[in-house]
Amino acid sequence: MPTDRRCLSCQRPLGPDAHHLRLRCQPCAQEAGRRRPPTLTPEQVKTFHTLVNRTSRQELARAMGISQTGVTKLARSLGISVANHTPRPVALRTLYQYAQRHGEDDADARYGAAMDVRALLDERRQALRWTAWTDAQVVEAIRMGPFLPFSRQGERIGRPRASEQAFTSFWHRVVGMAPTELHGLSGERARIMLRKGAPFITLPVLRRRRRPASQARAAYRRLVLWVDAGPYLRSNLPPWVRGMTDVLSVFQRWLYATDDVRAAVCALQQEVAENAPC
Repeated sequence: MPTDRRCLSCQRPLGPDAHHLRLRCQPCAQEAGRRRPPTLTPEQVKTFHTLVNRTSRQELARAMGISQTGVTKLARSLGISVANHTPRPVALRTLYQYAQRHGEDDADARYGAAMDVRALLDERRQALRWTAWTDAQVVEAIRMGPFLPFSRQGERIGRPRASEQAFTSFWHRVVGMAPTELHGLSGERARIMLRKGAPFITLPVLRRRRRPASQARAAYRRLVLWVDAGPYLRSNLPPWVRGMTDVLSVFQRWLYATDDVRAAVCALQQEVAENAPC
């Protein structure tokens, strides 16, 4: 590698420590890397100053007869920030607050000349992920719990755009436990805490992981409801376990508004599949 390499612009020696791919010295490289504004006519510059931040970048470029990149370079050379979209005369937060206090009709009368108020308010209502869950939606989601797939629960509670991840996050952040844990005992816990003969209901596995054939698991699992677990608790359990079971049994009867919780749960499962095991 020759050691007498020179800058392509100023012919200064690059030095022995320069990278073997370097073609210019540091000052010349910085100068060559600067984005120079495009060559514009006085009419184009006048159009730029007239329409900047009053219309979108695309419409500004069309009015000037140049590309959007040329508009960006000119704005940067002048130290001006150009909006990608047409700026609205009032912030959306202000519009939402005004519509909430005074109603849509007053908001449309005040801001309707500058923007489509009703369309913006409809977009906000459709963005259900920004809307807080109501108490009725929380109770209904807890009532459906593990008995209905998460993909079916959104329409029932009035949030048709809610994804399965939204319900998973709801149980993790709001409830703080898994759906099966709130509604009864399943798997190994039921075998440890209950005597044989406890009635159970059969639940489909909502989210099945891919496993090798040697580790394949059943497509259904068993769950003993709290209202059915009380009489079958083992005698060697601490007293607080029986008290907890009694409290959760009262909660389940209140949640389904009936003493026959099993029938209510089976009715939920029958909505998904007529032959669902229960």
